[in-house]
Amino acid sequence: MWATKQGYGTLKSTGIFGGTTLEASKTMIYLLGIEHIIAYCFNLYRMYEIGNYGKIDDQTGIQSAPNETRLKYVEIILDFIIFVIFIAHFFMIGNDEFNNSPLNYIFILVDVIIMFVSLPYSYVVQRILVASEITKNVFTLFQIQKGKLR
Repeated sequence: MWATKQGYGTLKSTGIFGGTTLEASKTMIYLLGIEHIIAYCFNLYRMYEIGNYGKIDDQTGIQSAPNETRLKYVEIILDFIIFVIFIAHFFMIGNDEFNNSPLNYIFILVDVIIMFVSLPYSYVVQRILVASEITKNVFTLFQIQKGKLR
């Protein structure tokens, strides 16, 4: 549609993976899909390992396991590499290349932002849950002591 009505689609700029920028954006979409499958498999294994071998960390109070922590770091590094590749690709394209297939670039941008924010978000949620459990336990202990001292 864009190529016939607006004259786009005939651009021959070189993308970050070689070939045209449109081919590079399609490669990035495939790369993101593979990363999501890997992250899902890592998450399944992490849940299994935490359930069977998990120990609560004394400093943070968050339950973790040895391989689970390593997989988390591998996933963070992989996400960061994909984020850097996308930013480099995004700054290589011009307005004409962006207008060639805008939905591809918007999809990639939204997906990378969500992917880059989701791991720190899950860690912050775990910290909040631990803090809320501590607060709940302190409040319960206070109420029990208050009732016993009466």
